[in-house]
Parts: sequence; C-alpha cells; structure tokens
Amino acid sequence: MIDVDGQAGRVFPLQPVPDNAHVLTSCDISWDTKYTSVCDRHAYHANGHPVSEAEPAKLGETVVVYVYGLGQLSAPVPTGDVSPVGTPLIDPGSVKASFNNFVNSLSSTPRFVGSDEAPIPGSPIVFSPIAFGGLTPGQIGMYQLNTPVPQSLELAGPCGGLNGFIQANATLRISTSQGTEILAMCVQP
Repeated sequence: MIDVDGQAGRVFPLQPVPDNAHVLTSCDISWDTKYTSVCDRHAYHANGHPVSEAEPAKLGETVVVYVYGLGQLSAPVPTGDVSPVGTPLIDPGSVKASFNNFVNSLSSTPRFVGSDEAPIPGSPIVFSPIAFGGLTPGQIGMYQLNTPVPQSLELAGPCGGLNGFIQANATLRISTSQGTEILAMCVQP
C-alpha cells in the first residue's frame, strides 16, 4: 500500500524481478522513439567501434555489449551517480552469453531456432563465459558485458560471401531471467 500525503491508497501486489535487461540498440543511442524505426542491437570492439561487416569480430576476440537493467551489483552505487571503475554484478552467473552461426539473423527482430535461419548442420550453440559483467565506468546506470567470441565457433561463410548475401554470419544471444536478446554479427577467423 502507498500513502500519499498521509492518506492510505489501495493495496496492490508487487513482485520484484532480479533484472529487467535490455541490450542497447541503435535507437537508444539516437533517442529515436518512432515505432517505425528499425532498432539494431550491436556488439562493440574494445576500441569502441561497432562490430560490422566492415569491421568484423575475430574468433577469440572479446566483444562488449552494453545493457540496461541487469540488476544488483557487488557494491552499492547511488542512483544517478557516475559509475566507478570495476563494479561487477553481485551474481555474474545470472547472465549467459552464447553464439551460433545463423546467417543473416536480424538483431532488430529476434529469431528462434526453427525459423528460416540456416546454421551449419551439427553446429550447436556455443556458450561463452562473461569475462566481465558490471557497470560501465563513467556512465550512469549502463552495464557492460565483455564476452569472448569462442574459438570453436564454426562460421557458415564470410560476411560479404555469396555475392554479398551474407551480411551477418553469427548471432550472440544475451540471456537473463527475463528473456533473451539476439545480436547479429560478422565474425572472421
């Protein structure tokens, strides 16, 4: 129940959730709120450049994904304060990262196994450890996940392959207790 100016309001149930994760999209960066916009999720290189066909990630490279709403931290940071360096999640195991070699998956519209995506036959989802999961230093309320692209990820073909048809040759899935978000990526050996 909530009291307003000493007056009791009605009773209503609340259920806390451990996280309400959302992977940063191209629309978040530009504050684009139009319902017609295509909002792609991105992974970034350590130098801050987005992973793209022009700048693909490499097998073994650690990529960075920016996220909001990942939950509790190992040390309290007051709401609205700039994040200090090295503030990890209280339970880094609550976030999972996995890769697959789906071709041309859209990171604006998540697809699931069974759609028209075509992985290499017999190539399973490859889980990757989160090397760091916590607040992004110098930002307010933004988290980052650093995860290596597995060396064992088999690629269906190079980005730009098949006469430019392959625009993404891998997917990175970020999963929390509240669901999974998919990022399409270009990866090279």
